[in-house]
Amino acid sequence: MTEIDVSCFMQWRTEIRVDLNWQILLNSNPRIWQKAFICNSDNCQDIFSLFYTPWYLNLENTESRRWCCLDATPVSICNAVEKVDVLRGPYGEFNLESSTEALEGPFPAYALNDEKFLLLDGNHRLCRVYKALRCEEISSYNLGLIVIKAPICGSILPDLKHFVPANS
Repeated sequence: MTEIDVSCFMQWRTEIRVDLNWQILLNSNPRIWQKAFICNSDNCQDIFSLFYTPWYLNLENTESRRWCCLDATPVSICNAVEKVDVLRGPYGEFNLESSTEALEGPFPAYALNDEKFLLLDGNHRLCRVYKALRCEEISSYNLGLIVIKAPICGSILPDLKHFVPANS
């Protein structure tokens, strides 16, 4: 991992559509770093299960939910591809069959701990990459991230309320 200046992360300010409170984030003195994963059909499920989307399903995984619903359960990239029919509509159009040629990163993410991340942009694109790797439509993918390490706090991003450690 390579630590970088916070100004590098600011390039996504207009692209990120989650409710990130930039002022509170910047006041929290976040650390920003680059991280990369080399993904292939053998390891893609292990790697992509580390990435959560800002999308939610009910406890039964049968209906989409907003983050603020009591039964909202965060959805990983792996789960999103499995539940694409449930997520389609509320979370945009999913075209998992389109080309993966223009799916370069890096992708902005929020560190939930040292191993798990909440994606802040690129969720649909990474669902396509995961499906393409799983179906062996592509042999490998270099997944680049720009990661924010800051407090897990709902005032920075409401979605983070789902990831606050139990002892906090």
